[in-house]
Amino acid sequence: MQDLPYEVGKLTISRRYDLGTFAAVKPWRVGRELAVQDLPGTKIRVFFYSASHIQKNSLNLHFSMDEQNEPKIIRINILQTSMTLGTYLGAYIILAYLVTMLTVKYPALSLLAVPLFIGIPVVAFFLIRRFRDSTQVPFFPFPVSWMLSILTFLFATVLSCMAAYLYLRFLDHGALAAGLTARMDLMMQSSQETTALMTDPAQVEQYNKTMELMQQTIAWFCSLPASAMTKQLIQSSLMWGNIISLIIGLLTAKRIKIQQ
Repeated sequence: MQDLPYEVGKLTISRRYDLGTFAAVKPWRVGRELAVQDLPGTKIRVFFYSASHIQKNSLNLHFSMDEQNEPKIIRINILQTSMTLGTYLGAYIILAYLVTMLTVKYPALSLLAVPLFIGIPVVAFFLIRRFRDSTQVPFFPFPVSWMLSILTFLFATVLSCMAAYLYLRFLDHGALAAGLTARMDLMMQSSQETTALMTDPAQVEQYNKTMELMQQTIAWFCSLPASAMTKQLIQSSLMWGNIISLIIGLLTAKRIKIQQ
């Protein structure tokens, strides 16, 4: 691929892709060109990134809003940026895990733990949006925003799950499992009082099945070693991270504004 800019204004819409390099294993070696909307009479002349303009771990956005000026180059290091944002997000997730651990001993903290977990996608969205605005580029495409989001969640998962494993392996000493078991025993005792007030046999049976399922799940989780608990935590974090990254990528994508 030659390092030549594409002159626009001849076609109504041009979409140029290099799908071979876009499917590369390393996500920061992206070689897919941006879709460019070319309207006659606009001042937008060049807007693309290509494999030949990408240095290691970096992404170059070329654009010019004035035909008399040379194309401006803004280099985005996706790997370094996602590591930085992932560190911030990972620190927030560690705080949420810490508050959740303390709820076993202090049940009142559950009022704080739930908002902290709900706020994880909100914090990730504001981090990605703040970085997008700091670059001051008029066009932030969905592939870039999605890739940045998913790598941010990846590094945040590594950091938070590493902290969780160290806690479970060296500091917990079975306190979490004992606390969850004690809390579950209290719930089973209170469930007997709850079912005594129910009059519908089908409702009582459904409630008892739900409580038994919860008890079996807690017992299974508490029987796992620290490595297996961390593995379950990694799987759930990656699953939700992929879903949230897709939503954040759609919300933070910034399309070019063409003035007539």
